[in-house]
Amino acid sequence: MYVDSSNRISGTSSNFTVGLTLPQNEWDSVALMQASIPKSWYLISAGRGNNTFDYKEGGAFTTLTVPDGSYNKVSMVVVLKALLQSVTGFGPNAFTISYSNNQVEADTFKYTFSSNSVTTSTLFFYNGLADILGFNRGEFTFSSIPQRTPNVYNFASITRLFIKSSLANYADRQILQEVFQSIPDQGFVYYNQYDVLSNAKLFTENNDDFFTFSIQDRFGNVVDMNGVDWVASVLFFKKDDTSEFIKNDIIVRHLQ
Repeated sequence: MYVDSSNRISGTSSNFTVGLTLPQNEWDSVALMQASIPKSWYLISAGRGNNTFDYKEGGAFTTLTVPDGSYNKVSMVVVLKALLQSVTGFGPNAFTISYSNNQVEADTFKYTFSSNSVTTSTLFFYNGLADILGFNRGEFTFSSIPQRTPNVYNFASITRLFIKSSLANYADRQILQEVFQSIPDQGFVYYNQYDVLSNAKLFTENNDDFFTFSIQDRFGNVVDMNGVDWVASVLFFKKDDTSEFIKNDIIVRHLQ
């Protein structure tokens, strides 16, 4: 059967309820066969809770918000410098944020922060923005002495999508299928099932033929598709019991 988020009864393209009229049968298994998912979600968004950090200069704290959207290492530097510059008392061109020039040196995939003042500036990270920019959760201080982030930046923070459904209530966290993705923004994540039996889940039958679907990241957060729909196909079947019958027959014969 085919699942299209545009045919949802309620919800959004990211998290919805759809009606599936199943013929009467003794289905006991379900598997995702194919899925076509547009990469329309943002790297940073208020919905994911990874768009803010705190800045302290002297004794003053300020919360800064990174605009929702997807970024690369270059565009992120422009945005961070503008945010810090908007609240600093160090004057124009107060901050330098740099990264390795891989044309002339090894690429470390790390940012280096410095300011034009000997006064210490402190950044505080409490959410997933730290993982994207290469910081540890907590504080990071810098001044006129350049400081490199402790970790590498990561602008591909969602590498796996988890398609969850009430079709698979008995599965771990209702995960119908895990899908790897390494597609550029605005591309399509395409999944094609390669091993039905190994990836099948115990089918959760209900009496109203309405089932939920959602796309989540590895932390259980719903991935905001920003209104763009996606489609999938699911297979319902009953597993072959022949091996169980043979096993039980052998047991009975052995006991006799």
